Amino acid sequence: MEAIENPRRRPARISWLLTLVFGAGVFAPGILGVDGMGGGFALAFLSAFAAVCAFIAAIIFSRSAARAERILGGSDVIARWSYSSDEWRRFCEAEKLTSAEESRALYFLVLAISVVVGVGFMLVKRDAASVFVFVFLMVFMLALRIFASAMQRSRNRRYLAFQGPAIIAPGGALLAGEFHDFEGFTARVEGVECLPLAGLLILAVRYSYSSRAGRQSAVARLPVPGADEAEGNRVAQALLNARGKR
Repeated sequence: MEAIENPRRRPARISWLLTLVFGAGVFAPGILGVDGMGGGFALAFLSAFAAVCAFIAAIIFSRSAARAERILGGSDVIARWSYSSDEWRRFCEAEKLTSAEESRALYFLVLAISVVVGVGFMLVKRDAASVFVFVFLMVFMLALRIFASAMQRSRNRRYLAFQGPAIIAPGGALLAGEFHDFEGFTARVEGVECLPLAGLLILAVRYSYSSRAGRQSAVARLPVPGADEAEGNRVAQALLNARGKR
């Protein structure tokens, strides 16, 4: 069995470390002799707030890491798929185009909203501050685009270098260093279907989860080895049956 790293273990450890660091920051003003009215209260409050956020993230990541660990250990695994080099290369090319289209559509939606807000603010205020806000929004959107492109290139390289199998279970799916957590905090599977893509058969698992921005949706796309429709339908039905039992 190939050794596959748990992708949620590292963020869990980082979150616990940040919890300790920010928790210590609560006591920093007293240790350093910073007067409360001189910034000590503000430092303690911000540290406490950051520590609580980091603690919540640590709990969520730790539970997700535990689910991933159980799946890696073979618990309730529905399928463990391996691919030929040519099959995986074709999937990487198709996934690259699909994910780029999705991120591009989302980016231009956010950009359009930013332009409308920025221009509207300038029309209402008609001062230098409003112009500064508009310029700041546009610079931020440019930086966001550069960052998103860099992240996409990193993801593409990771996919191309992937050697291990795809592992699918009711609790989630592991593929190319990513863990799609179907049973995370407020997460639920919305639908499962097999779709043709670039001569391949893709098992598409749509799931959603809560975030600060509201309910978010995601899709786990997993190529079915040999475009075996019977195998793809078997796994899809197993995931749907598991959803009905939750």
